[in-house]
Amino acid sequence: MVTPWEIKEKPFCEGYLYDHEYANSITSLFIVLIGAYGIYFNTHPQIYIKHYYSLFIINGIGSMIFHWSLHKGWALIDSFPMLMLAYYGMFFSIDIFLHKKYFHENNQLYCTLTSMASVVTTGLMVFTMDYTALYGQQEAVFVIFFALPILFVVISSFIIWYIYYDQYVEQNYTFTRMERMLFKALIIGVVTASGWLATELTCENYKIPRYLYLHTLWHFGFSYSMYIFLLYVIFVYS
Repeated sequence: MVTPWEIKEKPFCEGYLYDHEYANSITSLFIVLIGAYGIYFNTHPQIYIKHYYSLFIINGIGSMIFHWSLHKGWALIDSFPMLMLAYYGMFFSIDIFLHKKYFHENNQLYCTLTSMASVVTTGLMVFTMDYTALYGQQEAVFVIFFALPILFVVISSFIIWYIYYDQYVEQNYTFTRMERMLFKALIIGVVTASGWLATELTCENYKIPRYLYLHTLWHFGFSYSMYIFLLYVIFVYS
């Protein structure tokens, strides 16, 4: 019986050039390092923050070995933490809004709504992970499953910041600095994700995208953007 650890996945752009995706594998180490940095230097008391950083490490390790071997088993270890990061981020965005709006005014309503949000986002996460395990990481639907919660996080982050801007007047310097970081993360994330998608969708039929190595930039852009978003979550909760 053939196991997922023996089944080869369709390669990314670099895989059309070499037997192993060397650059993609090596740059995945950055995802591991940024997760380790977050765990080591994070002083936030909530354990879920360390859990979130841990997903970076697992994603980076899975990505590193997957791009080297292209085996389906490692592809899932690469993609599952990505989906978990995206849907946990979606839940955090909803919870921040509910926490700011209802926590002090109506704690019972806050607990009810945040529990419902947890069930919905967790259900979506499990469904997308199941779909990925059944149909593969590189299906177009996986991109949609991953992109939609990330888009939700980006839009809601700026909406929440706009609504509660006045609450941070006394922390104006910190707010301005955090705002700049969030905008920078947004730009880097969008640019690197666009480059990654543009090359991966065309390199099967065209040779030039195979030599651009934009997937490697995606490893830096995605992990950095999600790291900054987590700093934003910690700041807003504080």
